[in-house]
Amino acid sequence: MSKLQFKNNNMNAKQEFLDITEGLEVLCATISVCGDELTSHWFPKNSNLVKDKSLTLPVNYTQEEYQNFLNELDFEYDSSWGHQYLYGTIWLKDGRWIERNEYDGSESWRLVERPEIPEQCIRAVDKTDYNFEIS
Repeated sequence: MSKLQFKNNNMNAKQEFLDITEGLEVLCATISVCGDELTSHWFPKNSNLVKDKSLTLPVNYTQEEYQNFLNELDFEYDSSWGHQYLYGTIWLKDGRWIERNEYDGSESWRLVERPEIPEQCIRAVDKTDYNFEIS
């Protein structure tokens, strides 16, 4: 008789942040960590996670603020299924952003680009006043 085995999908939130932002210029970020007594068993026993906290990396952050933000993110959690633990948005200097999403109990980061504004949405006066480029 076989026993049901669960795959260990522990993720380090700091490493995940560093991986998803590698090569990108971060403008600012907000990340919330959510957990409760019913879901705390999904966190590794050795995790230094403090449940239910919000982290903010402000615009024009200093190197010290960046390091403190990363230090606060240095914890492990199970990203595979059951409950979403991380929520947040990472804004990039180029106008794109990275948002936290969850599908079918598995969570990840997703890079989002602003869609091009269609020409019919821009009035002629706006095209000259705001230098819109229509592609």
